[in-house]
Amino acid sequence: MSRESVKHEFIIKLLGALALVVLVIVAITVTSLVITQKYISRPLSKLQSSASAIAQGDLDTHIDRSGTGEIGLLAEHLEEMRKSL
Repeated sequence: MSRESVKHEFIIKLLGALALVVLVIVAITVTSLVITQKYISRPLSKLQSSASAIAQGDLDTHIDRSGTGEIGLLAEHLEEMRKSL
């Protein structure tokens, strides 16, 4: 093998590894965005809409309490507050 062919093969393997790293980073980023949207942003947006409706006097507004964790607990507390008003 000549020096040039080794260099050429090294560059090809390096570019392949870089492409793989970029692909993994893009996949992780897209997955993170989808999970954030589904489990955090959308439920908080629904709660914000319900809270705004309650603040404007609509005490019959629906509060989605199907969430789990902190967002579900927040929804439960918002529902308790709505009932007490």
